[in-house]
This record gives sequence, C-alpha cells and structure tokens, in this order.
Amino acid sequence: MAADRKWVEKNLGFDPIATPPPRETFTVKRIVDAAVKKTAKVAPEDFQREIIDFDSEGTEGREFMAFSTSTGPSRFTDIPWPKGLAPQTGSKLVAVQIYKGFGRWSTVCSAIACRASIVAEP
Repeated sequence: MAADRKWVEKNLGFDPIATPPPRETFTVKRIVDAAVKKTAKVAPEDFQREIIDFDSEGTEGREFMAFSTSTGPSRFTDIPWPKGLAPQTGSKLVAVQIYKGFGRWSTVCSAIACRASIVAEP
C-alpha cells in the first residue's frame, strides 16, 4: 500500500504538503532542502538512509513526536475490540507446565544443533 497524502494526514496527524515537518525532525537534511528548493538533489538512497538513521528516541524522534499528533507506541490508546474478538493473554501456568515437561529437551536439541554446526565448519 502506498502512503499518500491522505494516509499521512490520517495516521501521522499532519498534511505533509500544507504543513511539512520541521527540519529538526530529519536526519538527512537534503530531503528537507529538496522540499523547499526544487533545485536541491535528492536520491532514493537519501530516503533509505533517513529510514535507517531515524531514531525515535533520539533528537529527531522527540522533535517529530512534539510536532506530530500521531499515536506512536508512547501514545498508545486501547483499541475498542468488537465483543468476543479482543486478544486473550495465555496462562502462565500452562507455559510453566510445558517447560517443566519438555524444556530440557529443547535445550538438549539446541546444544546438539550448535555442536553440529561447529563441527561442520571447514
């Protein structure tokens, strides 16, 4: 699915054309320059680098959350699930019983697989 202007406005809380995010919200400043100056050069790699370098807990992320009205993980609100369809948390007791019964075998299998991969190394 392509993220068009309407999608950005609905999901991130702003119209990227009418109100572009501030320069401080970007790690690759050439992207901002290209939005302001049509002569600025931007390559697809610039957008890839922006995605990779963007740190939601860093300066850019804090600036973006201050600018945006998006509901990211730190602003999560409960989802109104239809009756009977809300996810259920599993029982911890069942998990403990399974591990007590079969846990040592998962450890043994892991050790054998690890040893076999080491032996197989040239």
